[in-house]
Amino acid sequence: MTPNVVSVRQNLVPLVAGGRPTPPAASSDWQAWGATCGAVSCAASVPGIEHQWRSGLGVTADGSLVYAAGPALDPLQLAQLLVRAGVVRGMQLDINPNWPDFVSYDPLAGALAGPSDGRKLLSSTTQGPSTFFESWWARDFITMSAR
Repeated sequence: MTPNVVSVRQNLVPLVAGGRPTPPAASSDWQAWGATCGAVSCAASVPGIEHQWRSGLGVTADGSLVYAAGPALDPLQLAQLLVRAGVVRGMQLDINPNWPDFVSYDPLAGALAGPSDGRKLLSSTTQGPSTFFESWWARDFITMSAR
């Protein structure tokens, strides 16, 4: 940790370490990566399924960040996607249909970011640029800002 670090996110065990999927990512215990929705519902009474919307974030050897998301993925498939993109260290982010999301904001120089200058990476994701500015939003999220 250096004085330049503003925050750190705690997450599950890594999906990718040393440029390879980790043993937990390849295990048959997919539920260790979080509770999932069923095939037709997210009701607690509906059993979850392994292949689900999943998202992940990783860093390459040169320090570049890689985001991956998609439907019908198990933990190992997400890890393999990150590895194919050159990730040497990576983690799972959100899962299930409503939560994986990546939004970028491009405000005018010196202005604060807002919903009107935000853009989804994937048009098919449920959440959008205004989500993170809503008072009802109490989920976790990661931000990065350019100086």
